Amino acid sequence: MGVDKNIFCYLIFLFSFHFCDAKYFQQDLNYTIHVSLNDKSHELSASEVIVYKNNSTNVLKELFFHLYPNAYKNNNTILANEIFLSGDDRMLSLKDGDLGYIDSLDFKVDDEKIQWN
Repeated sequence: MGVDKNIFCYLIFLFSFHFCDAKYFQQDLNYTIHVSLNDKSHELSASEVIVYKNNSTNVLKELFFHLYPNAYKNNNTILANEIFLSGDDRMLSLKDGDLGYIDSLDFKVDDEKIQWN
């Protein structure tokens, strides 16, 4: 009975490959970042170009970009509110210009500008 069980497990193992998608793909991502530092004003200015190539057979309907630095943009963000409610009021003493953020976003698909939100 042990031999039959081993043969059965072996056959299940072999047949499982039949149901796997044989078309392996990996997404292609390349990026270039340019950054400059103004040491007098203590500001970083940067731009980034991201080239993402979808190599799957599925059409991507959405891509998500997390803009975490925008949580520090001003005192009206959810993060600022949570920090203030925790008893930390350091962000309240800063001017909006002293806080970091990301702006000037521009997205294109196949070199055509797209609407984003």
